[in-house]
Amino acid sequence: MKAQESAFLGKISAGMTHEIKNVLAIIRESAGLMEDLLSLCRESSFPYQEKFCTVLGTIQGQVRRGVELTTRLNRFAHSMDAPVAEVDLSALLEQMVSLMQRFARLKRLELEALPAGKPITIRTDPFRLQLILAACLDHLFGLAKEGGRIGLRPQLDGGNVAIRIFGEKEGFAGPPRDGELPEELGPLSEIIQALQAELRTLDAGGDAGFVLLLPMEIQ
Repeated sequence: MKAQESAFLGKISAGMTHEIKNVLAIIRESAGLMEDLLSLCRESSFPYQEKFCTVLGTIQGQVRRGVELTTRLNRFAHSMDAPVAEVDLSALLEQMVSLMQRFARLKRLELEALPAGKPITIRTDPFRLQLILAACLDHLFGLAKEGGRIGLRPQLDGGNVAIRIFGEKEGFAGPPRDGELPEELGPLSEIIQALQAELRTLDAGGDAGFVLLLPMEIQ
């Protein structure tokens, strides 16, 4: 039943983002046409011509931003299409950074996806994986000091994959205790089990946060 609910939510969200992109395309084309018309009038200047050009440039810039945001949201919606899919971890982590960037910015934090060194692809439930990562990030946002930096990095760990969700230990007002998961993440246990994964706290060197261990393929 939950899979059907997720698929329905994804289908509606994907459809709506396509419609929003169509609206943005019309605005972009209209603004482009107005820019072309203004360029024909440059020799015969008229009041506020420069202001019109500036405003149209702003519209085009915001349209580009809107297209990027809706593209990200569309990809997120499509992550609900199937319960198990091939996932490029570097691409997924970049997606998470984009989706969670606003929440990091509100806390005045820097959020970044760090390279894996080489492509890592696994077969897992992309929607549930993103849910876990978002919950871990949200928890760290609440602990991080203003101006801190939090990163996401995938790496191979034997026959498994490890995703580090971390920041500098001194950048947290109270980092997660080693070996002890916060109570707020307790409700994730069923989802973590469904992914055949393991979530641990990270306390290594100067870093603190979480490590999510995943199999290369759900059995």
